[in-house]
Amino acid sequence: MNEKTASPNLQNVVSDDDRAIFLMDEISRAARRAFDERTQPIGLHRTQWRVLAQLIKEPSLNQSDIAKQLELESATVGLAVTALCEQVSGVSANGTDLRL
Repeated sequence: MNEKTASPNLQNVVSDDDRAIFLMDEISRAARRAFDERTQPIGLHRTQWRVLAQLIKEPSLNQSDIAKQLELESATVGLAVTALCEQVSGVSANGTDLRL
């Protein structure tokens, strides 16, 4: 391979800003994994935790407000709330008893 067709040196292509963004993404991914591992024993998913945390912070929010705050679809928030209610009550939305 001659010098004119050689691939570029990646050190010159990837900037310090790119490295910082990559590192932030890696940190975020590791934090999500650690969080999921810690909450798995109590059976709550990340979305459910996020909804709960938002309601603890601002109890007067409705479903649309929570969706906007968390950058989720309103239906996703609704499913998370339904799952939380079922987990607490032991009864599904259709009335099926889920308790053991």
